[in-house]
Amino acid sequence: MQDKLKIWLQVARAYQKTGRRLSERLRELDLSGAQLDVLANLSRHPQGMNQTELGGKLLSTKANVTGLIERLVSRGLVQRQPDPNDARSKTVSLTGEGEELAARAGALHARFVDEMLAGLSSEDLTRLQNIMTRVESALDGM
Repeated sequence: MQDKLKIWLQVARAYQKTGRRLSERLRELDLSGAQLDVLANLSRHPQGMNQTELGGKLLSTKANVTGLIERLVSRGLVQRQPDPNDARSKTVSLTGEGEELAARAGALHARFVDEMLAGLSSEDLTRLQNIMTRVESALDGM
């Protein structure tokens, strides 16, 4: 049991370090990790996303979604419009400026991940992916 706890602590520490290091890199773009998550999701949906649907895809809590979107709207990176399928809801999409920043942030994020995982072989990466898939499945079943 102790070995499992040690492994869990290593995963937790790696997660914390990853968040801190990525946040440091994103500062040069004046973005937070949560804002990157919004921009990345919206860049995969050029037609826009329902705000509730977007909230379900983000890594941050749903309570933060409105504030995140507000800050990005105030910076001119995203826009909100009435959802044509639901009058009570809004559709969120990237502006031209948001598309440009999302592309820059995506490239920065890809470089960061490449650097972080550079010491792992392709076999290591495959093994890690398989292990993390099983961990996620176990969590989904809890």
